[in-house]
Amino acid sequence: MRWKWFMLMVLLEGAIAGVQPQPHVLTWQAAVLRAIGYNPALQIQQIDVQLQRYQTQKTLSLFLPVLQYQNINLRNIELPEFVFKIGNLEQRFRVGTPYNITHSLQLNWTVFAGGARWWGWRAQRHLQQALAQNAEGKTAETILAVLNAYYSVLLSEQMVVLQKQLLQVAQQQLARARQFAMAGTVTGLDTLQARAQYFTAKSELTAARHRQLLALQNLKLLLNYPPQDTVVLLDSLQIIPVLPPDFPLNPDSLRHMALRMRPELRASAETVVALGNQVKATYGKFAPTIVFNASVDHQAQVETLFPAATDYTRVKRATLTIQIPLLEGARRIIDVQEARARQRQAQIQYQWLQRQLILEVDQAYLAYLEIQQKLPALTVARQQAAEALRQARLSFDEGVVTQLEVLTAQMQLKQTTLRWLQGVFDYNMAQFRLLKATGQLHRMFQ
Repeated sequence: MRWKWFMLMVLLEGAIAGVQPQPHVLTWQAAVLRAIGYNPALQIQQIDVQLQRYQTQKTLSLFLPVLQYQNINLRNIELPEFVFKIGNLEQRFRVGTPYNITHSLQLNWTVFAGGARWWGWRAQRHLQQALAQNAEGKTAETILAVLNAYYSVLLSEQMVVLQKQLLQVAQQQLARARQFAMAGTVTGLDTLQARAQYFTAKSELTAARHRQLLALQNLKLLLNYPPQDTVVLLDSLQIIPVLPPDFPLNPDSLRHMALRMRPELRASAETVVALGNQVKATYGKFAPTIVFNASVDHQAQVETLFPAATDYTRVKRATLTIQIPLLEGARRIIDVQEARARQRQAQIQYQWLQRQLILEVDQAYLAYLEIQQKLPALTVARQQAAEALRQARLSFDEGVVTQLEVLTAQMQLKQTTLRWLQGVFDYNMAQFRLLKATGQLHRMFQ
């Protein structure tokens, strides 16, 4: 019985060891490369491209002849009976043998199908290229999501630290307000305000911790890490210049770049071409079809199931069939109309996508200009709050101001620091969104 318990403990230890958290040390570049190689959504997209490649190869194989072997083992349970009448005389004969064994080698080749196979293959090839372009677009979206998650983790870590400091300041303010209230130097309203500020800071700290946890789990999900693994980020939340030196910062150039480089637009254009080829393929259904068939049969009609080699007779056949479609209830006409409607739909989607991409570029460009102008003001406000705190401490040492005013200056500095950190996050993400909108983000990692 002991050895059973020992084996159970060994298995449990192995299972626990198998789910031990693994540490991962990342920079933002390493996080992006990890997502490109292991993100499940990108892997699914690549499989879709591969499946479409197989479909293209399948349509190309329709041009090749089909060669197959066939074996038929026929057992005549009751032989057919033929009746011959000559005057009043009737004679009956049973013709055939109990077994009929056939070995056949057959060749089928569609010589001409009205161009349907050719245009169908071209349509599948353009659809393959469209899926490949969609995969590039999905890569850019994933990269932007990873960068947003990465810097969200950095921002949430700083937020937690600052919220802890704000809670500490609020706690000190509440204690100081109570002391002043007991001394009669402040009113009860000041104490209530300090108390409300303390509980507000406490709830904001809890919310900041929750945001940090969710941001970290979101990053693990995008990088395809198990939830129990630990992630250590080597970067800090600071301004990083990622725009190239020659990056054009004017609306017309950015729009032209997006219309030329965005993979989603190229995928839509490939889809329009593919559906145009499908229209031509449906027109091919009106043309005649020429099919060549050939076969070599070895047939044996014998009394037993296992004939000898000398019992077989050989038969060769060759057939050239020409089929001209005359009337199918207007089904071919409806197929053409349906294909042309799909092509028109794709053309409208292409034009609509152009407008959407231009709007996305304008939004990204204006957001970048806005945060670029806003960030210096946030930096100045932070510096002013730091200077106000320094002066408040000097005044407190000289007895000019109270401790409550020093604590208020400390809280003001923490709050301006929070806004500055949010501004740094927005500035970095505005650069990445501008690169993504112009089709340049995923090219940074090729």
